[in-house]
Amino acid sequence: MGFASVSSAAFCPGVQLRAIAVLQCVIVASVSDLRRSLRECAQQGFIGSMPLADARVQYDLSYGVDFWKRESAFWCVFSALAVAALGDVVSRFRAATQEELPMAFALCWTALCLLGAGMMPNSPFWLGFLNGLWMIRLAYYPLESSESPTPKATKNSAKIQIGREVSTDQDADMSNKETEYAGMTISDAESGLESLRGASEMEKRLKSIACTIVLTAAYAFLVPGLVTTLFTAHAEVGGITYVDIEKSTTGLVWMLFDAGNWIPALLILVYSVLMPFAKLTVLVGYAYLALLGRSRPDSFFASASGVATVQKISKWATIDCFTTATICGFFCEQDLLKIVLHDGFYYFMSYCVLSVTGALLIELPRETRPAHRKLLAPGAAQQPEKLVLLGAALSSAGVLAVLATLISMPIMRVEFGQVYLDASLSIVGVVGQLWTKGFSAAAVCLFALVVVVPAMDLVSTVLETFELASSLPARRWLRDFAMLDVFGLAVAITVATVSALHNDIHATLLPAGWALCLTSAILVYFAWAGASPTEEASR
Repeated sequence: MGFASVSSAAFCPGVQLRAIAVLQCVIVASVSDLRRSLRECAQQGFIGSMPLADARVQYDLSYGVDFWKRESAFWCVFSALAVAALGDVVSRFRAATQEELPMAFALCWTALCLLGAGMMPNSPFWLGFLNGLWMIRLAYYPLESSESPTPKATKNSAKIQIGREVSTDQDADMSNKETEYAGMTISDAESGLESLRGASEMEKRLKSIACTIVLTAAYAFLVPGLVTTLFTAHAEVGGITYVDIEKSTTGLVWMLFDAGNWIPALLILVYSVLMPFAKLTVLVGYAYLALLGRSRPDSFFASASGVATVQKISKWATIDCFTTATICGFFCEQDLLKIVLHDGFYYFMSYCVLSVTGALLIELPRETRPAHRKLLAPGAAQQPEKLVLLGAALSSAGVLAVLATLISMPIMRVEFGQVYLDASLSIVGVVGQLWTKGFSAAAVCLFALVVVVPAMDLVSTVLETFELASSLPARRWLRDFAMLDVFGLAVAITVATVSALHNDIHATLLPAGWALCLTSAILVYFAWAGASPTEEASR
């Protein structure tokens, strides 16, 4: 079975996506409430039936239920149409290029579906997640690699067979046939080059479309993430109110300025408020010149080096979210102090994740990409295989043990005598508190970005060091989504922030917290001095 037949069979991810879209439409059509909500949308129009979530939506129960039903119905149909369109693009891409989807696209789609499945467990997102895993599998091991020989190989075999059958008295005729086969071979080579060129162009186009969609969604979340309430904190004992705070990102910055904590305020202002707009300027300038076919290497704000810098700094915008999540994790341990994460937290976290994803989808010229340098000397991989595997296994176990120790030891202590709060929590403890108190999305994001992805990044670094995996396709993604260093800086900012909430709140870094800050400083140094610690050590 060749590639063309595979692309039209159930193995094709595009066909699977369209099947998921049809299934989602069937689900919507089978639910009477959703059908009625769709009719209301069609009769009144989207704007008329979807008013803003004002006070009436929040406090009028029946009105709010109708509002969310209409919104659910609309977005179910919209997402089904979007998935169907994506399936068509995927099928056309595979048919035109005879190649599988890029690994970056497969990883992005899988992560998006996993996030949706986590937020809505009883949804077709799980099918999309399985579809993403299938895309990843095809990117690593294409189905055609294990099938029958390609037409070109069959043609060459036929040529050899013909050569064996031709008798000696047909040498002249054989010479003519060889010339004909040589011409066919050259033609095949030219068509192969054209196919590769077309595949490369289609891959770039697909990445550009995905990048545009992701960055547009990211900046759609940015403004509400900056001005909408991040968290509220309220502490009342015996009728006396000790804490009553409602802060957005910008409000948090001004609160720190008023409290005299200039350095934390400037860090949040630069990384979470100013930097997103600077990133947008760089990306728009680079995209505009690329569209015109020009380049401005002398201008940082419109050059590939500027985009490479944006890719490095994108993850640091999450400082604000990590600070808020850490504060919530510590204070939600005490029932007398009520702290709640609001929509602003989720808006801004969505911006951060989508912004990093969009920046990584930007295709840069090869000369601007960091060169891969090996730590081991040439030929080291030729050492006995068992020794190399043993060294890699021991090194991986060592770095994972250090990471496990770091995340399981208390990093900070917070005391607030008026509400009888005396908490010392580790990173795992903060995640557990968030999960227990109902902030599951914040807990999942914190655990994934601060624990899981850094662990995978460390293991991949060890594998590269021992030349066991010199070209992992997800290496850049792991490096930029590994945010243990960002969390270390966020912990230091948290110490200043909780002191600004009330004069009687005292926060101190414990030894593990200082070790975390030191680790963050080392990771930041390696991130800016080179692409990874492995590369820096090879200098």
